[in-house]
Amino acid sequence: SSIFNNLTENRIICKTGTEKGSIGRNSAVYSFNPDIYILGITIYMDSIVFRTEDMKKKVKDRFVYDIKTDEKYEDILSIIGSFIKKVSYKIISIGIAIPGVYDDETAAITFSANVINLRGKDLKKDVEEISGVSVVIEKDVYAGAYAVKSELYDISVLISVKGGIGCGYIYNGDIVKGHSSMAGEIGHASINEDGPVCRCGSKGCLETYCSDHALISSLKAKNMDEVIETALRKDQVYIAEIKKACRPLASAINNIIKFYDPKNIVINCRWINDITCVRDYLLSLINDKANLKVMYKEYIYEEGSVHIITERLFNDINNNVLIGGMNNEGCVI
Repeated sequence: SSIFNNLTENRIICKTGTEKGSIGRNSAVYSFNPDIYILGITIYMDSIVFRTEDMKKKVKDRFVYDIKTDEKYEDILSIIGSFIKKVSYKIISIGIAIPGVYDDETAAITFSANVINLRGKDLKKDVEEISGVSVVIEKDVYAGAYAVKSELYDISVLISVKGGIGCGYIYNGDIVKGHSSMAGEIGHASINEDGPVCRCGSKGCLETYCSDHALISSLKAKNMDEVIETALRKDQVYIAEIKKACRPLASAINNIIKFYDPKNIVINCRWINDITCVRDYLLSLINDKANLKVMYKEYIYEEGSVHIITERLFNDINNNVLIGGMNNEGCVI
């Protein structure tokens, strides 16, 4: 098939032997090239994280670089370029998860409330020029949905609560992005027109009430570690404030259930996962929780930024998986 030819021509898989077939000729055995890697880049509002994995999903390196919310675009490119030049191994493709909306048709980042200088930029073209390899860009929560997609049913929703709040909707194995890749921007759905001003410019957005940063700000804490540790010491002021944040979030989740009727909902949130009384309270506010799972994967966007590359490598244009089968070791043809 065309995808098999592409994998062999680019030495992503290599012939490593033969295997006796049940009928006729022996089958050729192919394995992943151990000397090539995929680079995943996740841009957060306060950092850029680099993660390299081999084709068996083994992590080789992970580096974190601090940035500011208003970091200059040129400086973001410089950080990315410096990392790429520093690595001594071969990178075959790059996936980038961004805190914003990426338009596949115009190849531009059309919206980013959390890293404002990404707006309007063609990050794909610029990083391809720096690296010399193909680049795929995805909204961070979509990348997170890719990271957990194999664990979910066909009609599922990932709700991720971190610095912001986003939603990834999976239908028949695909991420539903909407007309302009704005689907799932629940963090910027206004729930109070007289509420606090959000970084996006609107008032009363959901994430101004129940994101990590909203809690840190309302509790005047240093970071999320302090929020969770203080709550776990049963500080009633902290617990009351965190439970207060659960109410608008539960309302949003109940609306998502009505809109999408998903088989499965995964909530990825550190403070909901770690603080038992808060988790129990949130679940008590959700009408249908039969297929609801609470977890916390710290590196969910980073895993997803790599996963979006591997998925494209091993699926042809009709989304048919390579004939012969492919797993973490290789394939038999």
